Amino acid sequence: MKKILHSFFLRAFILAFATGFMHCNKVNDFIRDLPDCEVRQFNYSLIENFAPYLYKKVYDQSGKIVEQIDFTFLAVGVPALKHFLVRHSQKKLLFVDMDNPMDTVMIVQFNAFMRPETIITGGPLFNLQIKFLYKNNRLDSIRLSDPFGAYKCEYDDNGNILAIKQFSLGHGQYVGTFYQYDYSRRFKAQVYHDEAVGQVDFPFVILKYLDLFPELNPKNVRIKSRVGLEVGPHISDFILFNHMVDADGKMISYEVGTPTDPSVAQVNLEWKCNRAKDNHSR
Repeated sequence: MKKILHSFFLRAFILAFATGFMHCNKVNDFIRDLPDCEVRQFNYSLIENFAPYLYKKVYDQSGKIVEQIDFTFLAVGVPALKHFLVRHSQKKLLFVDMDNPMDTVMIVQFNAFMRPETIITGGPLFNLQIKFLYKNNRLDSIRLSDPFGAYKCEYDDNGNILAIKQFSLGHGQYVGTFYQYDYSRRFKAQVYHDEAVGQVDFPFVILKYLDLFPELNPKNVRIKSRVGLEVGPHISDFILFNHMVDADGKMISYEVGTPTDPSVAQVNLEWKCNRAKDNHSR
């Protein structure tokens, strides 16, 4: 068990740097499909002693293109806040570390349908390529170039993501992240980042912060997030409750607890919408 859990966090705590700076100008061929509304800042009280928020996006003057993202991760030993410039160029996103602007940290290549296809990071001690595969226009699996293998996405009949998981031969069951929902409730828009990251690497999580996988945002209200073996030992086991929405039906806050501690964290979401009247924050 220690070996499989260790493999979770070995990947999660590596942010590698590419070998050279790739200069490019911001171009008009905007890669992301512009959502009606998106979370511009995600506040998580569990990490407030280490970082002011989980992530925050900075936009250009049009308010449409993300030029910068400041972020950390929900993980054991919360990493220091990072600041990445986001550059758009020829079906690619380039992430440049503002603290070392001569380095392109990460390159994301998009497929013909403008979905993320690969992530490439690199460095003298570590090099990782992540490949995303799709089915019915939603994320189906995540394949890594390292020995940890591929993860499969599982959805329910309503389109909610149920699991991002990998089968462990050693345990005879799946290991990964597992979610549960209240099927009596639906919100217009909701975003969650409660899992202890490590199962699919930090680069994937950064793309989730940018809402490049909208199919991972559920339709029904999420009430549980678990990381570890599907049955048995786990890294985190969170219960989500007291969800609050604004007048437009967007979730703006919820609380996080565990089976033994009902009050672990408060989460607040600040939204940015194309229509000014839909912009709400807490």
